[in-house]
Amino acid sequence: MSISRQVLSTITKHNMITPGQKILVAVSGGPDSMALMHILYRLADQLDIKLHVFHLNHLFRGEESAKDARVVEDTAKLLGIPSTIKEYNVQKYCNNQGKSKQEGAREIRYQLISHVCARVGASRVAQGHHGDDQVETIFINFLRGSGLTGLKGFLPVRENFYIRPMIYLRRHDIEDYCLRHDINYRIDLSNKKPVYTRNCLRLDIIPRLEDYNPSLASTLLRSAEVLREEDEFLNNETDKVILNAVSFSQKDFFKVNIDILRSQPLALQRRVLRKLWSTLIDDYAGPGFEHVETMLELLQKKKGSWETHLPKGVRVYREYNYLLFNKNHKKDLEEVAPYSYELEVPGCVFIPELGVFVKSRLLSSAQVNDPESLTREEAVLDYDKISSKLYVRGKYPGDYFIPIGLDGAKIKLKKFFIDQKIPWHKRNKIPLVVSDNEIIWVAGIRPAENYKLTRNTERILYLWIEKS
Repeated sequence: MSISRQVLSTITKHNMITPGQKILVAVSGGPDSMALMHILYRLADQLDIKLHVFHLNHLFRGEESAKDARVVEDTAKLLGIPSTIKEYNVQKYCNNQGKSKQEGAREIRYQLISHVCARVGASRVAQGHHGDDQVETIFINFLRGSGLTGLKGFLPVRENFYIRPMIYLRRHDIEDYCLRHDINYRIDLSNKKPVYTRNCLRLDIIPRLEDYNPSLASTLLRSAEVLREEDEFLNNETDKVILNAVSFSQKDFFKVNIDILRSQPLALQRRVLRKLWSTLIDDYAGPGFEHVETMLELLQKKKGSWETHLPKGVRVYREYNYLLFNKNHKKDLEEVAPYSYELEVPGCVFIPELGVFVKSRLLSSAQVNDPESLTREEAVLDYDKISSKLYVRGKYPGDYFIPIGLDGAKIKLKKFFIDQKIPWHKRNKIPLVVSDNEIIWVAGIRPAENYKLTRNTERILYLWIEKS
């Protein structure tokens, strides 16, 4: 089968192109992308598509980079394909952003591709990755300790936007095609230097392994195909678990039911944890094996609170029966400076450390219908039982409290918070109303037993809190 027919077969198999679309062809000037441009040019009428060529001169190699750009532009003009040739000082961008050349070049390339697609009306981007690139990618992911997701290699279609019509072609077949059709192309000599992992694999390791298995590349490409299908199935199962287990989500936050997650097979637990992290930071790769295993180990603990930190600013912590994934959410962890403010009756005091007001009024028994109808932000107490000034402060080590409804049992405030399932990082943000250092109201949660209303109560202290 000719190379053009193989590319057409791949496009059809993976529904890469719809008739009438405009395709942006990303062309570097090397044999792979130059062949892709030529093949799509020959198939354009049959596929009923229009083409636009894009080339980015990264300015890494001086005059050599300029020659790459001229070859792309001249060939596109010869074929009658409109082109956009861009220059960008990627090295300067990398220096400013603290990124590697590869990372910076990729970011700029994809940014410019998006802009050009929007300008020319292209709905797909064709890339020149081929079978040998796929084999190298699989080996790189294997050496990094990747799981199934990495061993499937890159996808024929990514995000329903980037397509790789030559994914099943071999490098030598592409170079033969360029020779037969007299296609001019450029060679980046840095690809011949064994300084990068991919170059070492291409130039040394894979050729040695092919001495033992001449069909190594074909075998790995077939395996990648099978693994892609299995990974897609597991992805669908993962999404089902997430749909059931995640009880609340927003842009930078997920709340996951631990019981539902732990009831799943271990393989799905791992995938759920990886996918939640990846979704938060929009990163396909996922966290490393060690981070996932740390979360799994902590997940198995039946009680207690814990937290761990993942790359890219993601914090994972447990609040009783929930696992919380949190990004860029530092307020809960901020330490609250010690504070103590007098609360006059009637009166109001602002707690700047918490951003809330605590207010007080005196009521008669006729003005209070049913204490149980109050919200958590309100409390009513017997004012005549209070013998000293009122203060609002934060918790102290060794604080005790006699919660209403516990038959006068005196317990540590810490235990009360645990019983009420108050997360540890929120306990410093709960104001306490005290009299002579005795807690009479844990604001927003519960008043004290010793100060509850009785039939003999005459003056009622009404307390409430408001956010500023």
